[in-house]
Amino acid sequence: MGANPRRSPGVVRRVHSAAGMQSSNGTEGTRSAGEARPGQGAVRIWHAGPPDSEIQFSLRHLLFTQIIGRATRWKAFASIDADEPARSWVDVVVDASSLETGDAERDEHIRSVEFLDTRLHPEIRYRSREVTALPDGDHWSVTGDLTIRQVTLAATIELERDAAMVWSPELIALKGRAVINRQDFGLRWNQDLDRQGVVVGNEIELTLRIVARRETGG
Repeated sequence: MGANPRRSPGVVRRVHSAAGMQSSNGTEGTRSAGEARPGQGAVRIWHAGPPDSEIQFSLRHLLFTQIIGRATRWKAFASIDADEPARSWVDVVVDASSLETGDAERDEHIRSVEFLDTRLHPEIRYRSREVTALPDGDHWSVTGDLTIRQVTLAATIELERDAAMVWSPELIALKGRAVINRQDFGLRWNQDLDRQGVVVGNEIELTLRIVARRETGG
């Protein structure tokens, strides 16, 4: 694998309303295996999800510790054009109620109206708008729209080839990272600590380990 270029982690870049992006039943669904975006031909379609792949999140807790959790139910589809990376796209849908941190009481709080409010906003979505391949051929920068609680922000994910996995015509393996601020999505609950600071930090680090398999006929 080529040397890892010095790039800043994925960051949120701008905010706009998500109104009108969802259907009347609150779901939009990822593209089907053979479906491409308007004006693009499906080159190779790949799919990923648990248990082979993982979406993990972490944030500061009580000044000295971290909360580490993962999404247990999600699905992703991608079209990858090796010759023209800009034609590639990625769609991800996460079941918001599937986020787990290993603490049942805390997980219930995350699903409550003070955080994700999963009864009204059952899904978290990411849809790419731009895919850029770095010159080394092992790193990609993906910018897209991340929607949480009907707030959509542009977020960038830095991806790299997972050198620990053997690629094949039917399987690819990637690692990725992005950083978002939960306050930007309206996740503002917190409590002050006696010794200054707050219970939960604002910065959330997203870590991805993706094993994607090629769709039949993709």
